[in-house]
Amino acid sequence: IDQRDLVITTPFSFVASSNVILFERAVPVFVDIDPVTGNIDPALISEAVNDLESSV
Repeated sequence: IDQRDLVITTPFSFVASSNVILFERAVPVFVDIDPVTGNIDPALISEAVNDLESSV
């Protein structure tokens, strides 16, 4: 991970999981979880990536 890289993660996790991204001077992109599985929602990952591509 390099400075200013975008890293997809979930806010539904231990805080250190996101802090390490900031420690590396990268940018966390938060994606919500699937309420049924408790895992990061793949559909929302695709949506976040598309949103990021649209904003560039």
